Amino acid sequence: MAQNMTPLPVDGTATGTQKRSRLVAFGVGTLIVAIALVCFWAYKEIKSTEEKLEERLSDRAKILVEDRVGAVDTQVKGLKNAASRLLEAPMFTFFAAEVNNYKGDIGVLIAPEKKGAKPASEDEDALDRLMENVPLMVVTLRDFCQGDGFVAGRIVNAQGNTYLSTMATPPALTGDEQRRVSEVVDTGRAVISPVYASPFGLVHDLVLPIFPPAFEAQAKPVSVLLLTKAVTGKDNLSELVQTSTVAGEGFVVKFIQKTPDGYQKMGLGLSATLSKIQQPEGSGEDALPFGVRASVDGGEEVYSAGRRIPGTEWWIVQERSYLASRVDYHEAVQRIIVLAVLAALVLALVVSVFWWRLVGKEQEEIAGQFRDLCCVIGDQKQLLDGINSTIKDPISMTDEAGVYRYVNRAFGLAVGRSPEEIEGLDTTAVFGFDTAKRLRVSDQKILDGADSVTIDETIWLQSKRHFFQISKAALKGDDGKLSGIVSVFRDITAQVEAQERGSRMVQQTIHALVRAIEASDPFLGGHSRIMGQIAVCIAKSLGLSNRDVATVEAAASLSQIGKMFVPREVLTKPGALTEEEKKIMEQHVEYAHEVLKDIEFELPVLEAVYQMNERLDGQGYPLGLSGDQIGMPARVLAVANAFAAMARPRSYRAAIPVETVLNILQEDSADYDASVVEALGKVLHTPEGEKIVAQAAASKAL
Repeated sequence: MAQNMTPLPVDGTATGTQKRSRLVAFGVGTLIVAIALVCFWAYKEIKSTEEKLEERLSDRAKILVEDRVGAVDTQVKGLKNAASRLLEAPMFTFFAAEVNNYKGDIGVLIAPEKKGAKPASEDEDALDRLMENVPLMVVTLRDFCQGDGFVAGRIVNAQGNTYLSTMATPPALTGDEQRRVSEVVDTGRAVISPVYASPFGLVHDLVLPIFPPAFEAQAKPVSVLLLTKAVTGKDNLSELVQTSTVAGEGFVVKFIQKTPDGYQKMGLGLSATLSKIQQPEGSGEDALPFGVRASVDGGEEVYSAGRRIPGTEWWIVQERSYLASRVDYHEAVQRIIVLAVLAALVLALVVSVFWWRLVGKEQEEIAGQFRDLCCVIGDQKQLLDGINSTIKDPISMTDEAGVYRYVNRAFGLAVGRSPEEIEGLDTTAVFGFDTAKRLRVSDQKILDGADSVTIDETIWLQSKRHFFQISKAALKGDDGKLSGIVSVFRDITAQVEAQERGSRMVQQTIHALVRAIEASDPFLGGHSRIMGQIAVCIAKSLGLSNRDVATVEAAASLSQIGKMFVPREVLTKPGALTEEEKKIMEQHVEYAHEVLKDIEFELPVLEAVYQMNERLDGQGYPLGLSGDQIGMPARVLAVANAFAAMARPRSYRAAIPVETVLNILQEDSADYDASVVEALGKVLHTPEGEKIVAQAAASKAL
C-alpha cells in the first residue's frame, strides 16, 4: 500500500489550498452567523415595536376610560349628594313617616277627588293632616327637580304606591321599577337604573331610600324617592361620556349597559338611541381588559378596554381600529426589514472584502470594481437629477387649509399661471369651486390620517378637458405632525380618450355583428335580444360587478353568431336532432370563436361565449368543462339562453309557460347553476321580468 500512495507535494500547493478552503469556510460561517444575528435583531425589534405600540395604546385606553368613568361617577355622586339634602330635610322625613303609619289608601294624596268617594274612617284626621302638607311637598319636590336638572320625581311607599309626584298623572311603576324599589327598601342603599326610553326621551332613574326621622342603623326605609334624569343635554350622561379632558388619539368611546334582557349600546349625541348588542368578548364583573376583539358594534377588529362605572351597570369602553392602529407599526416593520437587509448586505460586503484581503486575491481589481461602482452611482445620480429637472407632471404642495405653498413649472403651465402667482392661493382660486370641492375630499382623507391617496379626476384647464390621475401623500415633519400634502398630477387624457374610442369601436362592432345575425336569421336576433335582457337582470340580481354585467350583456348579443354558419336545415329542424346533426350544430361555438377571436373587447366576452354551452356535470361542449372551471358570466348566459329558447314560440310549438320553464331548469341541477336559476325566478316576478316575458311570448313563431 505504501508503494501505491501519491507523495505529498513539496512546493506548498496542497497546504495553500487547504488554508484557502479553511478561510472560505471561515468566511461563509462568519457571514451566516452575522446574518443570523441581523435576523435575530430584526425579530426582537419588531416584537419590541409591537409591544411598545400595544403598551402605548393600552395606557391611552385606560387613561381615557378612567377619565370618563371618573366624570360619570362624579356626576352620580353629585346627584346623590344633591338628593341627600332633600332626603334629610325634616319635613320630608316626618311626612314619609306619617304616610308610612297611615293605614288607609294613600292614593287619595295624589288624587284628592277619591277622598269623597270613600266613607270616613278613624284615620280621617291623619289623612287631612297629610293632605294639608301635600301641596307644599309637591312644590318642594318640583323645585328640587327643576333646580338640579331632573325631568321628573316621585315618592312611593315600601309597597311601590306613589303618593307624591311632579307629574300630574304619574304612571304605575313598571316591573323593573318595582324591583328596584324593593331592593332599596331591603338594602337601604341607593340604586342607579339602566338607561331606558320614556316620554322624556332616554333617561335613567336615581332610586334613594327615605328613612324615618329618628334614624337608627337598623331602621329600614319608610319610602323611596325616584328621580328621573335625562341622558341628553348639557352636563348630562351623553355629554359626559363624549367629553374627555385628555387627547383621544383615534379612540372612540362606547357606552354600554347590562340589563335583565342583555347588553345594550347607547348611541351618543343629541338624538341618543339604544340598540341591543352581544356581551363584549372577555368582559368580567368590573373590567374589560385591554386587548384585540370585535367591536361592540360588531364587524371590524379593534383594540379596546373598558370598565364598569361603580354602583351602576354602565360600562365605558374605548375602541380604536386595529388596522388603523397598526399603520405606524407596519411602517416601522418595513423600516426594520429594510435596515436588516441593508445591514446583511453591508456585512456580506465586509466579510467578502475581509476574506479577499486574507487570501490576497486581486486587491487592485476589487479597488477598480469599487471605482467603477462609484462611477455608476455618479452616473445614476446625474441621470436622476436630469429626470427631476425635466419632469412634465404637475407637482404641488398645499397646507392643511388647501393653500398652495409650492408648485413646479409644469403645474403653472397647466393652469396658465406662473408658480409665483399660484403660491398663496387656495384650491378654489386655482380650479374653481366645483373642482376644488372634489379635490378636498381626497385631501380630507390625508388630514384624517391616510399616508397616501390616488384618485382619477376630470379637470377643465384653459377651456380644455383633461383627465388626471392624482397621487397625494402626507408630508410630515420630524415630530410626525402633518405639515402639508404633496400632489402629483399625471395627465392621462390621451389614454382615457383612446379607451373611449376603443369602447365605441367595440360597441359599433357588436352592433354590426348583431345586425348581421338578424339579417341571417330573424329568430336568432330576437333570441339574442330576449336572452341579453334576461341575462343582464340575472347578473344584477346576483350582485355581479359592473365588469361582469357588461361582459354578460355583450356576450349575449354575440352568443348566436356562430349559428350563422350552421346549415339552415339543421338550425331550423323541428324535433330532435340526430347525433350527426348535433355534432354539426355544436360547431357553432368554434365558428363564433373564429369570428370573435381577433376583436379587442377589453372584457372576457369571447371566454363567456365559448363556455356558455358547458354544463356543471361536464356533459356540455366544446371542452367538457365542469364545476368551477366555468366562469360565472357563462353560467348566467347558459340559464338565460335555455330560458329564451323555451319561453319563445317556435314554428313547431307554442311558447312554454314560464313556471314550466323554471321547473325544467330547477330539475336540471346537474346542468345549470342553482343560484343562477333561483335569481332567474326572482327576476321573472319583477315588473321588468314580466315585461321581458311578454315580449318573448309575443315573438313571431318560426
